[in-house]
Amino acid sequence: MPAPQLFGPYALLSTNVELAVAEKGRAGVYGLGRIGANGKFHALYVGRSEADLAAALKRHIGEYGAFVFGYRSSPREAFHGECELYHLLEPEDNAAHPERPDGSDWRCPLCRLFN
Repeated sequence: MPAPQLFGPYALLSTNVELAVAEKGRAGVYGLGRIGANGKFHALYVGRSEADLAAALKRHIGEYGAFVFGYRSSPREAFHGECELYHLLEPEDNAAHPERPDGSDWRCPLCRLFN
């Protein structure tokens, strides 16, 4: 399974979110974690934003040291991207498979959860 296009990693600071997430008010996906001594990003949590990726990332400042992110074209694509990252990275801080939005009939593109 190919990895979704992501930008980063960046230290999770308000300034870095402002500079890196230049397209305001966009849907997207993100990974939160740490940058190892070798410079490689280690994801501990994945999430999505259906409307404002920068705001979603800023809510996690102080919880994690670094982030990666990718834009998506719609809330549905953000959900699918989060599912893909969840299955690819198996982040230890995600207690369960990503939830779909209330009232949607969207399915995980990989495991077909919510059939």
